Amino acid sequence: MKKLILLIICFAWLQNSNAQNKNLSPFFTVGTSNSEITDLINTVKEGLVGQDFNIIGEYHPEKNKDLYVVCLTRPDLRKLCLESEDRGALASVLKIGMVKKANEVTISMINPDYMFCAYL
Repeated sequence: MKKLILLIICFAWLQNSNAQNKNLSPFFTVGTSNSEITDLINTVKEGLVGQDFNIIGEYHPEKNKDLYVVCLTRPDLRKLCLESEDRGALASVLKIGMVKKANEVTISMINPDYMFCAYL
């Protein structure tokens, strides 16, 4: 029995090490645009709602008009994440960020794989 418990512990440790070795980035760049950030906000939100996403929050970090975040989820994503009893709900919220520098807006998104490894 002790060998079985040791084997299970070793297997769990290897799985955890494997997930950490993926070097997942928490965010990735979706693209850039020369449009005004206010126009992009509306375009992104309309596109998300059209794909059955629910906008659950939005804000300007640091109250800076050149920074914007849209928080979103979907019913199927919530259902999947809520199967994890501990912190699964945290993985069900995804974010899209926009940063305006000079005349260009960079659009980035939180990496769902990163969130799933962190919270599921």
